[in-house]
Amino acid sequence: SRFGDVARGVMLDQPPIFLGGQGGAVGPVSIGFGAIAPAGAVVRRDAPEGGRLLVPEVVAIPGDFQPGLYRRIGRVVRRNLEYIGDLHALKCWYDEVRRPFFAGSLEPLLEGALATLDRALEERVRRLKELAAKLERSIDLGLAAGLETLEMARQQELYFHREEVAARLAAASAREPGVADRDRFLRAVDDGRRRYGAAYRTVIPALPADDRAAGTRWLEAVAAAPRTAVADLLPSL
Repeated sequence: SRFGDVARGVMLDQPPIFLGGQGGAVGPVSIGFGAIAPAGAVVRRDAPEGGRLLVPEVVAIPGDFQPGLYRRIGRVVRRNLEYIGDLHALKCWYDEVRRPFFAGSLEPLLEGALATLDRALEERVRRLKELAAKLERSIDLGLAAGLETLEMARQQELYFHREEVAARLAAASAREPGVADRDRFLRAVDDGRRRYGAAYRTVIPALPADDRAAGTRWLEAVAAAPRTAVADLLPSL
């Protein structure tokens, strides 16, 4: 699940997401900035941004449940690709924007953060590959149950291309997309450090809006790269 997104969240200028106590989320869901979940609420659906109050819903359990049969694989895969993209964007942010703020004795902390993001990327790609391997049984059950054609196509694409999908996601470059916006934003950050000092939480919000917008465009391009890398293998998504 994603709460907000990296490309805008790192600019430190978005409204907070409020999650009340004794609540939870049934993933994968995407929750927009400014959303509010009251105490005790279990979020089960995507929520747009803008201060929307998330109302708990009653869940109906389908009577024709079949273990091993996936009925909405597209949503799960799309959310995973978005999550992987955001991990790439966050890694770029730490490596290229936050690095100067970790100079000296804090540098090991930066390297630890980057290593953690690498492990998270490896884990998420591995989980997606594991899900794809389970689809062999789901495809058989879906054909027998007359599952809709589009859903069957999505499952078959992911199952038969699972090795190539995993390889492309693991090799997806986060360095190329949005280079012009990246360079503009990095120049603005350097100028901001000279103007405002070395305090990260002071420098980023003080940058001109146009420069922050360029930084967001750069990170959005990075986050989209994994989805683009597998688009020809998973056209039904």
